Amino acid sequence: MIDIPTVFVLISVLSLTLGGAILVTQTTELKWGLQEFSYGLIAHSVAYALYVLSPKLGPWSVWFAELSVALFFSFVIQSLEIFFGRARRWKQHLLFVGSIALVTFLLLDQRPIRIICNSLIYVLAEAVVLQHLWMRRRTTSGKGQYLFMAAILLSMTMMLYREVTALLSLQAFGAVTLSELAQALLFIATLIGVTLITVGFLLMNKERTEHLNQQMILHDKLTGVWNRRKLEQVGDGEIHRLVRHGTLASLLILDLDDFKSFNDSLGHAAGDVVLQAVTKSWRKILRDTDILGRWGGEEFAIILPGTGVREAQLLAERLCDATSTTNTGSPLRITVSIGVSLCLSHDSWKSWFDRADAALYRAKAAGKNQVCHDIPIKWEDGTSVIQWSPLFETAIPELDADHIELVERSNRLLRTVKTTGDKVTITQDLNEIAFHMRHHFVREEIAIAEISPAGLQKHRSEHLELIARLSFLTERFQSDALPLEALVQFIAFEMCAHHIAGSDRRLLSKHAAQDAPPRERPEPELPDLFNEDQRLPYT
Repeated sequence: MIDIPTVFVLISVLSLTLGGAILVTQTTELKWGLQEFSYGLIAHSVAYALYVLSPKLGPWSVWFAELSVALFFSFVIQSLEIFFGRARRWKQHLLFVGSIALVTFLLLDQRPIRIICNSLIYVLAEAVVLQHLWMRRRTTSGKGQYLFMAAILLSMTMMLYREVTALLSLQAFGAVTLSELAQALLFIATLIGVTLITVGFLLMNKERTEHLNQQMILHDKLTGVWNRRKLEQVGDGEIHRLVRHGTLASLLILDLDDFKSFNDSLGHAAGDVVLQAVTKSWRKILRDTDILGRWGGEEFAIILPGTGVREAQLLAERLCDATSTTNTGSPLRITVSIGVSLCLSHDSWKSWFDRADAALYRAKAAGKNQVCHDIPIKWEDGTSVIQWSPLFETAIPELDADHIELVERSNRLLRTVKTTGDKVTITQDLNEIAFHMRHHFVREEIAIAEISPAGLQKHRSEHLELIARLSFLTERFQSDALPLEALVQFIAFEMCAHHIAGSDRRLLSKHAAQDAPPRERPEPELPDLFNEDQRLPYT
């Protein structure tokens, strides 16, 4: 049989050890309630020491022990109030402790009734604390809170068990130290509960510290927005999401115009105020899911999850307007130039960022206070379409003619999606452009084999990757796992525009025979890969 006084001594020693250790060592986090929590553990230790000594000290030692237990619960609740930044409710604490003291004083010699009344007060108080913790669980970082809640549930179970037992018996239980199995189990549960609640609250403090440290590491101190490390983390995550699920994402690079001259004329303190003001105005426009970060100096970046070319362009223009109308407290007007880039399936964070950065420099060169995309686009009745430019030219007339046709087909597809919801028409356009795109790849490989055989294999691999990507996105679209916009933007911007302006131009423009007369090439036969099964159904 378990010896109850021994269990009481263990509870007292454990509580005193934990409380003293917390009070002595946790000096940096006492503002989050650890000091009050340690006082509670010390009171808990005193209570169980008095229970052990009650046969020698007399019945009033039981009254002081019950008062100490009430102080333990009061201090624990206070520590939670401090942890969550709430004002301590002194009246409720005095009422709680006073109720326990009064009930114990009036019913000191009537143990079952005293247990019923005190247990009911404890259960009600614990239920309120448990509800508060449960409501705050989503905004409280870490798992320590669940250990804390487990300890409260265990305590409530113990109290309810004592309540039911007392109600059933309504007779004296005998001395508190009587070695009965039921009481032994209850007090062992108390030992476990003290351990759980202490470890839980320590973890809550530790996890909050780690969370705040992480926030400091990932936030820019001046503006409060994310910093470069966070941008890189989120950027890599969005690239992985695009590759796995086809989810669109866009990147904006923003640079305040002529900011150096602003600092030189008004001082760096005024410049800091400007940075804070413009980031505040941007935050009002951005969604909660958008990631705004400071890249360095007056340069910022915004990652836009689930956002395609048109929405990114519109948002960038709104940011330009908001910047120019921001009240910075200075007589000088602040403007911003923005580069925009759509994430591609073969991107790394560096390649994605570099394209947006190059677009930013084009915006600067074009006069500042404007938005440039990393490929030439233009607006037609609210639709962003590809604009043919020297950026696409390869100096091979027949391939440039192919590219022009593909750009026109892509633009037609973009217009159709914007102006009609007819799935049959859209699906027909999708099939048609996909077929011509694949057909063009074969023609292009024949030309590459003649002018740059060394680059053929790598370029063919890029074609096959694009075709495989098209098949993957098509399957997801057919199973309703991918929106039409994502498929259309892949075909128009990545498969067509970016491939032409990127690898096609890099390879072909260097090796084109400028003076060689154009030759008629035979119409190639499409390989078996391009079969009817890959066409989208007209639904």
